[in-house]
Amino acid sequence: MELETLVDKIHTSGWQGVLTITGGGTGAFDRLLRFGGGSATLLDAGLPYGERAFQEHTKDWKGKIVSTEAARFLAMIAFERAKKLSGHAYPDKLFGVAATSSLTKKGSERTGRLHRACLAFQTTDTTWAIELDLPAWPRTQQEDAVSRMIVLAVARVCRTVSGGLIDENVPLEKHERHLATSEAHATNPLMLDELKTVKTECMVGPRAWASLHHPKIVNACRASSGNRYSASPSAMNWEPLKEPPKAILAGSFNPLHEGHMGMAEAGASVLRLDVRDVLCEIAVRNADKPSLDFLEIERRANQFAAGSLVLSNAATFVEKSELYPGTTFLVGADTWERILDERFYGGSQEACDEALKKIG
Repeated sequence: MELETLVDKIHTSGWQGVLTITGGGTGAFDRLLRFGGGSATLLDAGLPYGERAFQEHTKDWKGKIVSTEAARFLAMIAFERAKKLSGHAYPDKLFGVAATSSLTKKGSERTGRLHRACLAFQTTDTTWAIELDLPAWPRTQQEDAVSRMIVLAVARVCRTVSGGLIDENVPLEKHERHLATSEAHATNPLMLDELKTVKTECMVGPRAWASLHHPKIVNACRASSGNRYSASPSAMNWEPLKEPPKAILAGSFNPLHEGHMGMAEAGASVLRLDVRDVLCEIAVRNADKPSLDFLEIERRANQFAAGSLVLSNAATFVEKSELYPGTTFLVGADTWERILDERFYGGSQEACDEALKKIG
């Protein structure tokens, strides 16, 4: 399939989204836009290339920049940007795609420096990422390879390679054989199957988890009860919360630690409840950070016994108080400071006071 044909299929697929690239592979923007029709697919594009721009874009990312974790984080930011720009009532054909790379530097490099590319995409129901080792090609060839991989990642989201669905059992780089282009490198094509896959991550979220990415409906779900997860959290039967819990300890639980358990026990004692009546809640959507993707939800949920955790998209305690009427919230000093922070209320003390009345 020629590049123009593939790009046309992407632009007529009905999918829309945001693409963010840093470190290399910026030729993907040209490939996706050079033939026209790009506005049907790309709602926005990001290029946080310098370190300060990257930190501002991610709101102070703490981990490795060239990693699947960073690529997934960028993909979620892109996905949420797409939700804001699309105007769709439900984001069933929206995506965020991101790539972060470490390519050959101009001049001398330190011995042992790895050349890698990490790509990720986020949709309403899927989180996907791949980390690839790049051969010691010249910078221009590495740029070309990563650019093509990004286009193929967008094609995978849009299900448009070779005129049909992408075979999910075929590694992404193997689809390169279908992409013969009329570009300069077509006479000496890069063998993308020379790229070494370091790891691939993919999770299709349960329907209840996918509903938490709905931009306008606040809801919550809980897994079947039991002493331990008999399978991974995503394999459990997650259902809408049938009634408000008696008490909730809300947090990021990254990680869950003894202090959290101590708060739950102390709260249960004060409220004269069985500690099992105090449920922990992880909000997938955050007031000042990107939402959690499905792989991250799975990782955090795996710390809890089945039935002891609630997942919601209630980012603020005003939303939580409406979602869980009559529930008592257990909060630590840090959380209480955030509840009183005017920046979460548009800088208005009046709005903060009004919110506290609603929370009760």
